[in-house]
Amino acid sequence: MKNDTGITALTTVCWAALCAVLATTITSSFFTLQSLLILSILFLAPLLLRPVSCMMSRFRKPVFLLIKKRNRYWLHLNPWLSTGRPSLRCLSLLWQSLLATIRLSLDDSALPVVMSSHLFGPNRIARLRRYFPARHYLFHVIKRPVGRTERVGLQIDTWLREWRWFTPAERGAVVVIRRRKELSPTDK
Repeated sequence: MKNDTGITALTTVCWAALCAVLATTITSSFFTLQSLLILSILFLAPLLLRPVSCMMSRFRKPVFLLIKKRNRYWLHLNPWLSTGRPSLRCLSLLWQSLLATIRLSLDDSALPVVMSSHLFGPNRIARLRRYFPARHYLFHVIKRPVGRTERVGLQIDTWLREWRWFTPAERGAVVVIRRRKELSPTDK
């Protein structure tokens, strides 16, 4: 926890220094009323991300986004969605949406669906495996460490957009799901 506090303090100090440099550059002076006003506006600007995030979530309805890259579908959680301390009903809706999105993409195309997240622990992966049985789907999991830069980025992003601090898991996973090819009656 001390390490997280240190990173937060270092980030805040660096942001304040960057804002001071920008304010000084804009106004050509350091301690004047205009430079202090610009400094405070720049320094406090990230706090506007939460209200903007709330507004954007009203307009951006899909919970999951599919992006096609290099013969794969990459599944992403909507970046404007607030995920802090969801209720059981909200978690159920998230899972239903996730499963529906994966099924629709696999039914429409033979391309694999790739998901990478710090949230994929053993229980969630097992739950996904139950919904996509080996008889019909190829299911591959690659466990990976969540890097320090990614963890800090997630923490800062959540702190600015949702005004809460959290510590991401140190291990995540990449999950690849692909529909098995149907054999023609002559091949069976």
